[in-house]
Amino acid sequence: MQGRFGLSRKKYNFIRNKLVVCLFLCTLMLVASFLLSFIVQGAKNTSARKPVMAKTHRETTEQAETENASPMPTVEITERSKEQGQPAQVDEDDPDQTIIYLTFDDGPYKYTDRLLDILKKHNAKATFFVTGQYPAYLDCIAREKKEGHAIGLHTMTHDFNRVYASSEAFWEDYGEIQAIVKEQTGSETRLMRFPGGSSNTISNFNPGIMTRLTQEAEEKGYVYFDWNVTSGDAGDTSDSSVILENCKRGVESNHISVILCHDVKEYTVDMVDDFLTWADENGYILAPLTMESTDAHHSVNN
Repeated sequence: MQGRFGLSRKKYNFIRNKLVVCLFLCTLMLVASFLLSFIVQGAKNTSARKPVMAKTHRETTEQAETENASPMPTVEITERSKEQGQPAQVDEDDPDQTIIYLTFDDGPYKYTDRLLDILKKHNAKATFFVTGQYPAYLDCIAREKKEGHAIGLHTMTHDFNRVYASSEAFWEDYGEIQAIVKEQTGSETRLMRFPGGSSNTISNFNPGIMTRLTQEAEEKGYVYFDWNVTSGDAGDTSDSSVILENCKRGVESNHISVILCHDVKEYTVDMVDDFLTWADENGYILAPLTMESTDAHHSVNN
């Protein structure tokens, strides 16, 4: 019997079956090719996405750490407190706080820069009662103020016979050192310490001068400071280890200590690093004096 296209049915069926098989194989190959292409492309996309995902996670983490980080405001507050010269945490009325006001008289001098380096190392603040005795080092006053220390007046000349000759002589001398402080720091100071302290008797050649000067200081708006701990460096000893022990022993019996030291004494500066380490280990707060600080006044003897 004749099939289509003039072929026998048997031959026609054979050819048709071959074509069906070919079509099936072609279709299978296309499907396989499509699947293979899809898999390869998917792998490429996956590998390309992984770094992006990692980067996004890292950026998100860093952003979260930045937004939630608490140290930054603390640093800003600390820096601001340094500029103002009074750490915000000092509270003289808090019985749990033991406060040290470390004070240095008679400078600045050639040891003052090294002293400032030591104070900076410990993030400790002090008070400098300055004079104009050593003109080559007056620029240290600017550094003292810049690094958050308090500046007080201690006369221009530190000449007892001159400054205690009369009230007029005293305040004339003070006007000279005040002008230098303003030149170096941009502002005046109302903190002061009398040469020899308010209890000095070296001024006895002019009877009553200290009684008059302490009253006049208050009338002029100054706060004068004495001390309740002495380092012993004003003539008692030149041994750094003894000065260190004097300071330790002195502050241990006080809630608030105002220590008398001198930055013109190399042996005093030599012990400051050890003293600050000890003070820090024992929980003391080192602070600069302010107008509201304990003044540690002595009894006026003249």
